[in-house]
Amino acid sequence: SDGIPEAERHSASALWQLATTAEAKTSIMDAGGIPPLVELLRDPPPSETPADEKGPKDLAIRSPETKEAAAAMLSELARLQGDNKSDIVKAGGVSPLAALMHEGSPAAQKYAACTLWGIAQETKYRRTICEVPFAIDHLVELLRKNHEETQGFAASTLVCLAQEKDGREQIMALGGAGPLMT
Repeated sequence: SDGIPEAERHSASALWQLATTAEAKTSIMDAGGIPPLVELLRDPPPSETPADEKGPKDLAIRSPETKEAAAAMLSELARLQGDNKSDIVKAGGVSPLAALMHEGSPAAQKYAACTLWGIAQETKYRRTICEVPFAIDHLVELLRKNHEETQGFAASTLVCLAQEKDGREQIMALGGAGPLMT
C-alpha cells in the first residue's frame, strides 16, 4: 500500500475477504503479508513535508476500518499453525493489538483479542504479551464491558497468560480473577 488511507482500507479489507481458504492464508503469509498488516494497525507518523510540497500531507491516523480489517486478517493468521505467530510478534504486532483492544471499534477489539489469544497459545510468546504495557489491563477491561464473543477471546487469552507468574500477578492486581470466574 502506498499510504493513501482509502487504498489501505480497501487493500486490508480485500485480503481479509480473499483469505477464506487455508491456501489463500498461506499465500498471504508466504508473500510476506504479515508485517504490512501489522503496520496498518499503527498510525503513521505525520509527514515532515509541508502539504503544498510534493502533494497532500499524510494523515496522522489510519481509519478505524483499516485497523479493523488488518486485525481481522491477523486474527485469521494467528489461529493457523506455522510461523505466523512468530511473524506477528517479530513485526511488533503485540503492542498495537493491545492498543486496539482499548481504542478500536467493538469489532476491532474482538479481532485484536482473538489475535492475541492465537499468539498466547504458544508458551514462548506469553511473556512478550505480559510485558506490553496495558495489554493485560485491556484484556481485563474487555471482560467487563464487551460482547460475549470478545469476552471469550479475552478470557481465553488471560487463561494462557495466567500460566506466567507475571501474567498471573497482573491479572490479580487488576481484579481480573472475578470476571474470569463468572
